[in-house]
Amino acid sequence: MKNYYSEKLNSNKLQRCYDVAPDRVKQFLEEEIVFVLEKIGRNDIVLDLGCGYGRISIRLIEKAKQVIGIVISEKNIKLANDQYG
Repeated sequence: MKNYYSEKLNSNKLQRCYDVAPDRVKQFLEEEIVFVLEKIGRNDIVLDLGCGYGRISIRLIEKAKQVIGIVISEKNIKLANDQYG
């Protein structure tokens, strides 16, 4: 059985969506991250379920004590390691 997330929402496809998004969408995505960052304290441990390739997780590290990302797609894990590892 094929995994929908691994096949259809893999890292490269997601990253392309974010790269070509209109400025208004990029602004919304940034505001979403800022909203979450405002809720995080320096001693918090954050669990990012379905973290994709770490686009948001890497930003959460700015503020949290620790961030744990969970994703089922090996392609997402590879891209995260290539970009941030």
